Amino acid sequence: MLQPAFTLFVALTLACRPASTDGPTGTGDSAPGVDEAAPADTATRAPADTQAGDTAAGPLPSGTFELVAPEAWSMLDASMDPFAGHRPAEVTCDPDALDVDLGLFEVDTGLCDYLSAGQPSLTTVRAGEVIEVLMYHGSLTWWEGATAHVAVSIDGVVLWEETIGIPAASEVYIAEVPSPVAVSPGTPIVFHLHNHGSNTWNIGHIKVRR
Repeated sequence: MLQPAFTLFVALTLACRPASTDGPTGTGDSAPGVDEAAPADTATRAPADTQAGDTAAGPLPSGTFELVAPEAWSMLDASMDPFAGHRPAEVTCDPDALDVDLGLFEVDTGLCDYLSAGQPSLTTVRAGEVIEVLMYHGSLTWWEGATAHVAVSIDGVVLWEETIGIPAASEVYIAEVPSPVAVSPGTPIVFHLHNHGSNTWNIGHIKVRR
């Protein structure tokens, strides 16, 4: 199911440096839960109680901390979807469209035409602290011109988003954006995706370095 450029994506997941400084815009969704696999990279995931603290003042531990786990995404219904304005009247999303492979959360849009998936944040992030998002998609194809929309939101506020014209070649996105809100362990994070065609998308990581 993964595209030929997957080797590049995994390499970037393990050892890459952010290349985008775009700020937050737009809106997004989330997807069903999955029950296997390990976290996307080797970044430290400290226990929530060691990462929590006063988000306005006081020291936070230094290091690299994952905000999400690839196996923890869970599909959201319309009432919980911060990207409900993008949601079609009827959503078709087979649970088999969602997978965790080699520590990456993967979505096959051939089986899922719209996805908003969520999970609680694993760590604390101060407002303005830089969050890195690593995302990959294979070749995007459809029998006529179309667009794909992908986004990540935190506590209902869009952190990062892209709108991509279809058809499009495989692409890796490395976005480094300041958090628009203060985040505590348990704050809802949502991954939103919709496009036409049998295309494959992967989340490499969503993490903070300090």
